[in-house]
Amino acid sequence: MAKSLKPARSHLTESLRIALCQYKRDNPALSQRALVKWLEEIHQVTVTQATISNTLQRSAELLAREEIVNGNTKTRRPVMYQDVDEALAQWVEVYQANINISREMIRLKAAQFLERLHLDAPKFEFSNGWLAKFKQRH
Repeated sequence: MAKSLKPARSHLTESLRIALCQYKRDNPALSQRALVKWLEEIHQVTVTQATISNTLQRSAELLAREEIVNGNTKTRRPVMYQDVDEALAQWVEVYQANINISREMIRLKAAQFLERLHLDAPKFEFSNGWLAKFKQRH
């Protein structure tokens, strides 16, 4: 028996999710099937009806965003220690005009904030990837 070949499905990027929500907002009578076809025809992306449904459930959140940090991301991973991230961003903002802040200084200060704000936090590695994401966010 030969298997039927289904087109490969892909995941939506954040910018496509927002475009989908805007398109649905502008065309409220469209069904989810019609939105699947719209994505296939206009954006050459094949997704399931469930993906459309899940995205539209988050529509208010997606449309309320003032900016997209990185529109090419496919999944959102929240910052593990939001308060550390905010404190570090404020520290960088205050001191960047006065001193040349190195990558190592940012990592060291992040570790200090984590230690102060979360005494029982497990060991956290402030890797190059973490630093790149921090810079991208701020």
